[in-house]
Amino acid sequence: MTVFKDQAQRERWEKLIEIYLDDVRGSVSADGTITGFFDDSPDVALRERMWVAYSLLSDTLEESIQKANQIIERSNMITDAGEYTCCHFVPMIAAQMILKHREKLSEKAYDLLFRYLCASGTPACIGRVGVLP
Repeated sequence: MTVFKDQAQRERWEKLIEIYLDDVRGSVSADGTITGFFDDSPDVALRERMWVAYSLLSDTLEESIQKANQIIERSNMITDAGEYTCCHFVPMIAAQMILKHREKLSEKAYDLLFRYLCASGTPACIGRVGVLP
């Protein structure tokens, strides 16, 4: 939940996120392919892919939420063997998506994010797997 000190701050944030979402919505296909921002190979730009997914999860449109889940599910963030793509930004993004948008995540997307957190050695997972929802 985003906390604002006053109504004017909330209104500015809502305008800014709506401008951004208008651009992002049209740049992500239904299967989670991102066009126009960067090379969309699943092995490239994991951090940027997660930023786009996080932004789409803040939307109220079901189509945006489905696209966010597809981005996460397509991302080569962790293998079945538990090996993960190292990026020091992604654990925080993953934790934020789980904590702020758990109800919007598909089971597969949630599982990938949670496994990524654990594989990265995030303290919330080490010996305390039940900490995250």
